[in-house]
Amino acid sequence: MIGSVTARFERGVGVQRLLVTWTADANGVAELDMRGVLPDGSVLNRLEVSPSASAPPTANYDVTLPTLDIGADLLGGLGLNRSATAIEAVPLRTDLTGNVRWMAIQSQACRLRIDNAGAGGSGLLAIYMSHTLRN
Repeated sequence: MIGSVTARFERGVGVQRLLVTWTADANGVAELDMRGVLPDGSVLNRLEVSPSASAPPTANYDVTLPTLDIGADLLGGLGLNRSATAIEAVPLRTDLTGNVRWMAIQSQACRLRIDNAGAGGSGLLAIYMSHTLRN
């Protein structure tokens, strides 16, 4: 783990939520290995970010969910360039061109990463997802 990251997984009816509080290290990075945190096959729905009022991240900080093997961002770039002051909600079922996509994740194969947040920048984020897909 890089920086300080605390994650809490909440199960709901039809929707699950990963709630994460984070503080960046001296390099402006916070990272959490997602192995064992999320159920495999969850379908990503929405990302919400809320910068800290007392120790905000720098403007245009990035939230990504890169795979461990290749490094491809499972959020498809939709978590990039977040506001240092505004609470934002980003739908994850569409890509940058507006095409609908359904991204099922394997938690053992990715990590949550916050970059460019400035030393000590902090915030809260939530990732909402649908229940695990079943074969």
